[in-house]
Amino acid sequence: MHAPVLFGGGIYFLNDLTHISFPWRVLSAEQLQRGMMPLWNPYSYFGLPLLGNMQTGVLHPFGAVFNFFSYATALGWFLWLQQIMGAGFAYLWLRSKRMTRAGATAGAAVLSLGGFAVAYLQFPNMIGVVLHAPMLLLFAGRPLLFGLAAAIAFFAGYPPYWGFVIPMTWALGKKTNWKGLGIAVALSTVLWLPGAELAKVSGRGEQGLGQSERTRQSLRPYQLLGLIHPEAARQWDFKQQTPRPYRQQVRWQSPTGLKTFTFESTYVEHMKDPSGIRYAAHRTFYIGVLGTLLAVLGFYRAARREKALYAILILGTGVLVLGRHWGPSNALWSSFPPLGYIRGPARLSFLFTLAAMPLIALGIKTMKGKAAWLLAGLVVVELTVYGVGFYPTVPKKDYVEKGKLVEFLEKFPGERYFQDPSMEVWAHLDQQSDDPEFAEFRAQVYKTYKQKLFGISNAVYHLYDGNGAFEPLVPSVTQRIIKTLQSVPLQERAEAMKNHGIRRWLSRVRQEGDGLTQEGLTLWHSASIDGEKGTKTPWVPGKSTFYVGVLISLVSFFVFLTAAWRKRPRKGYTIA
Repeated sequence: MHAPVLFGGGIYFLNDLTHISFPWRVLSAEQLQRGMMPLWNPYSYFGLPLLGNMQTGVLHPFGAVFNFFSYATALGWFLWLQQIMGAGFAYLWLRSKRMTRAGATAGAAVLSLGGFAVAYLQFPNMIGVVLHAPMLLLFAGRPLLFGLAAAIAFFAGYPPYWGFVIPMTWALGKKTNWKGLGIAVALSTVLWLPGAELAKVSGRGEQGLGQSERTRQSLRPYQLLGLIHPEAARQWDFKQQTPRPYRQQVRWQSPTGLKTFTFESTYVEHMKDPSGIRYAAHRTFYIGVLGTLLAVLGFYRAARREKALYAILILGTGVLVLGRHWGPSNALWSSFPPLGYIRGPARLSFLFTLAAMPLIALGIKTMKGKAAWLLAGLVVVELTVYGVGFYPTVPKKDYVEKGKLVEFLEKFPGERYFQDPSMEVWAHLDQQSDDPEFAEFRAQVYKTYKQKLFGISNAVYHLYDGNGAFEPLVPSVTQRIIKTLQSVPLQERAEAMKNHGIRRWLSRVRQEGDGLTQEGLTLWHSASIDGEKGTKTPWVPGKSTFYVGVLISLVSFFVFLTAAWRKRPRKGYTIA
């Protein structure tokens, strides 16, 4: 599935992978190689914490691969390692539950090759946390190992998922482990303590997320059919619509002249993604046709108490993921305080996968001999086929090429600019065309978007931007400054820029005002002002927070090692 990026000279390209994961990893690796802890990003949002956002994944063991190889080379292997690790521990856990080898293989495949693990490749930190769930399940009854595994899962880089994965593993494993959770919290203090300081002063921490923002990515009831495959939900949606003609046109200035691509359809598309991936990530969580049938069989064969447990887990997940598209779910998201800080009910669809994993293994357990292995093999093949080509790729050399915008901004070292907006708008890249030039058009769009410095990708080139996108936690004082700059009248912009140390303004269209000197079009229209360079930041974290976290984590680690040594296996001791 990953062959094009592991051996074919390509790299996955999409939103977060390119515009936030790329700069996070590159900046962190660069600072580590200089003997510095990656604590601060001075280049985006007027400067903000790097480690403190808790999502860079720099403390996770697999993150080391980015320190030895370029991002374009390391990414594919990093994703592969995560999936292999998840599958390996899933297999071991299912075997520990007395599942057959064939059943354990199928269950592991659903976790590491299923829709969630594939569709969320653009969010490596998200799938990283989820893929640690089998490790937590395997060590559920061992506080020391559970604590270490939970800390590593936290280091993977998505705290909101951690808060769901821990209780889910306790439910599936039928064991709570508060002692292990305490160990995990102590070991990970180095990360969550700076993160808590940033969260406290962030817009999300002070006000939470608005109801519309937190429930924006919700599943419609019919989209639950996507558990089989997104195409099942897509075709159901089409059957409910009244056919009517739709026409979309894309104009592209190709090397040979203006080119127009025309696309016609009779239905409104709700499942695909205009960025070019096969289906929208938050609507993709399939376990496959065969996986669904085996899960149903496993549920039927389960003991009465297990049926009740799985029914609660599956129905509870269904309530969570529907969000604003179902009254009770919407009420839950609006009234339950912890959900006020989480974005995207549909992002919790991974809970379906965790529940399906043992059910599928149980379904295969009812089979005998070669039939069991045949079914397990078919599950692996089906999921692999679905995953091949799911994500667009671009040549690795495009990650090395700076582009004209970077070359232009590098002429003004140390000067801060302000890019508005800092998020991309995709142009019907989900369409299919027999025109050979359409593939060239798509490749050009991806390359251009890479070079337009969306998100915080300016940080890779040490360019200072007062704006940014995709960061999970931004100090509220910084957000207020950004909103002020964006809303100030054009005639007053030059003065506002001077007050905040901004030397040039990048915009999609030419914008003229008093005191603004037009510098032409280089992917963005640029207008500059006279003034002093400014790289001041409106908020900096306390100097002691990180070091206190380091001290607590180190002390906890040595205590952990001491306890582990005392509990080491003795002669004649057998690990079950």
